[in-house]
Formats: sequence, structure tokens, C-alpha cells
Amino acid sequence: MKRVTIKDIALQAGVNISTVSRALKDHPDIGQAVRDKIKQLAHDLNYHPNMMAVQLRRQKSRTIGLILPDSNTFFIPSVIRGISEAVKQKGYRLLVLQSGENFEQEIENVRICHEYGVEGLLISLTNKTAHLAHLDDIQEAGISVVLVDKVLENNQFDEVVIDDVAATNTCLDYLIHTGCRRILGVFGNPNMTISLKRLNGFNEKIKEYPNIESAHIFADDTFAAWENVENCFPTFQPDGIFAMSDETIAGVIPALKRLKVKIPDECAVIGISDGYLPR
Repeated sequence: MKRVTIKDIALQAGVNISTVSRALKDHPDIGQAVRDKIKQLAHDLNYHPNMMAVQLRRQKSRTIGLILPDSNTFFIPSVIRGISEAVKQKGYRLLVLQSGENFEQEIENVRICHEYGVEGLLISLTNKTAHLAHLDDIQEAGISVVLVDKVLENNQFDEVVIDDVAATNTCLDYLIHTGCRRILGVFGNPNMTISLKRLNGFNEKIKEYPNIESAHIFADDTFAAWENVENCFPTFQPDGIFAMSDETIAGVIPALKRLKVKIPDECAVIGISDGYLPR
């Protein structure tokens, strides 16, 4: 079906194109009766403005790009919801793209955002991302870029992250002060800066307590966390587990249940999260 344009409305209304344009914008130079007639025609013809054309005229897209490594049900939905609300309040729209933990797809998503003329880009990196050269062009075009949650060390971009070391220290202090003496740390992909920062915080805190036994494992996803926790128990049986994220907690808890380990009586579990799952 052919897209209805302002020209089509003008022909049916018997007016020129500029009159239609001004009427749809409620311009005071156009009488109320004419405005009402044109708006009714636009509704009847199912007219929608061509936003690409509008953007070209304004030379502004009023769009923010958001690139995420995956769409898991833990942290990501709250990120999208929070950013969407903030963007909407400022009169912008959000373009959300998923990289699927694939670096090549991340590069393609950055290209798409650039071609769509986003005015800003928020990006959470994949666990395969080792450099940020693919952001050079979009930055040189004057588009603001902010890294979110999953970042690289010593990059030149602004970041929105938490203090991973401090958060990890808080979790371990709590486990230790409630009586845990054998603590297992469960971390995400070892190639991610977020995993390494939280591991550093884990190791730093453990050094403060010579009487505490510890071990740590890595897991790329929930199912790997589940399997790796089960595999750990024959050689190291923790009475406290630190899980670095919702995704790892979701593997830790069923692993303990299958091992018939009571939570928290036999093994306490704590993690860095403000999400739904731990609550």
C-alpha cells in the first residue's frame, strides 16, 4: 500500500502543501475549521509523518542508540527501562540493538547507529571486545559515546559503572562477619573487565583475613555457573558463596539445591545486585 503523504492530503483538501503542513502543526495562521478538516483527513487516510525526512530537515534525529551484549532476563530489562524513561523525558527516542556477545555484530550495530544519525550512543561491550577502534568514526563525527557496565580499562570514553572493588568488599565483609570461613567466588567471563575488577576486590579482601579459606571459579553464563559450582564441591565445600551478578546467582542457587546444601544454614549466598532475583 502506497504511503500517504502531505501532497495526498493537500489534493483531497483542495489546498496547497504548505497549508497542510502548517495545519498539522497547529500554526495560528491557519483557521480552526481548516485545521480540523485537514487533521480529520490525515486521520482518515492513516497519515504518518516520514520521520527520516523530518530528521533530514532538522539535521537532528532526536534518537539515542543503546547497544547491549545480550538480552538476558536479569539486569538488562531494568537498564532498558531506566534509559527509555530518561530518554523519553527529554523528548528523545531510543534505538536498541543487541550484539549477542559477538564482537563483529557490535561493530555492525555501531555502524547502524551512525547511519541512523543517532545523537548519542550508549554501549555495553561484549565479552569478546578487546579494543574500541570501531567507535573512532562515530566519535569523530561529534556523537557522544558513553560506555555502560561492561567496559575496557584505560579507555578514552565516559563510563557509567559501579565501584566493583568496593561492592565486592562489602559482600565479603558481610559473609565473613556472619561466620563464613570457606568462601567461594563465582565470576563471569574472565575476559571482561567487570569480572577481573570484582575478582581483584575478592582477592584483596581475602588477604585481610589469613584464617579464611577461599577459591574462585569463572562461568560464562547461568548454566556454566550451575555446573562449575557442582564440580567444585568435591574438592572445596564453601560455607559462603559470593556471586558477582544475578546471572551467576541464578546458577549458584539450583546447584546448591541439587547438592542438598541448605541456604543459608550450610552455605550463605550473597551477590552484587539490585535486581528482582535476589529479592
